[in-house]
Amino acid sequence: KINDLSKIYKDDTVFDLGSLIEPVGCAYNGMFISGGGFKPGSVVVVYGSGPIGLGAVALARAAGASLVIAFDVNDERVKIAGEMGADHAFNIHAMDGIEPSDKVMELTRGLGADIQVEAAGAAPKTIPHMEKSLVANGKIIYLGRAATSTPMNLDVLVSGANKVIGARGHAGYGIFPYIIKLLASKKLDISKMITARYPFEKVIDALEASTARTDGKILITT
Repeated sequence: KINDLSKIYKDDTVFDLGSLIEPVGCAYNGMFISGGGFKPGSVVVVYGSGPIGLGAVALARAAGASLVIAFDVNDERVKIAGEMGADHAFNIHAMDGIEPSDKVMELTRGLGADIQVEAAGAAPKTIPHMEKSLVANGKIIYLGRAATSTPMNLDVLVSGANKVIGARGHAGYGIFPYIIKLLASKKLDISKMITARYPFEKVIDALEASTARTDGKILITT
């Protein structure tokens, strides 16, 4: 299936895109396999603009979301989210005291989001905002892994007939061919996710850079 890409892109680009299929596959699995997808025209909110969150932003755009909103705590990642398809991207620490849930409600004219994706690994901080800004029959897709447990208001799920769906990793062959075909059709553009490259002999530097959580996707090259 990777040949679908080699017919369209140059060799270097093919390898770049190939390296991104796995993190995007995690977002695909959560949003469309475990989460069941969404109707074109839906509003999608993504918390966290690392590789998986950025993949969720790009997939939401490609799948026909009418509005994509992204939140992160790093200006560079916020910028990348905008470049990858978010209509609005915010640094939560630079919102002049406005809560993310209030911003979502403002941008949706009080309706809320159809799907909210937790890709920040900060559920204790993000889930309360998701609960406050979810439409009836909406979904929370939980992809991040937090270090502590997260309390939830279950009444929100009952009164709104909402769902919380956890998804782990990707489904390999059941997902990868579809992402490759999306890339080959140029309906999905994830190339801007790559923000840094390190030669193999500097792999330790790359690992240290990744812990700063400021890049999109870091590549190790040979």
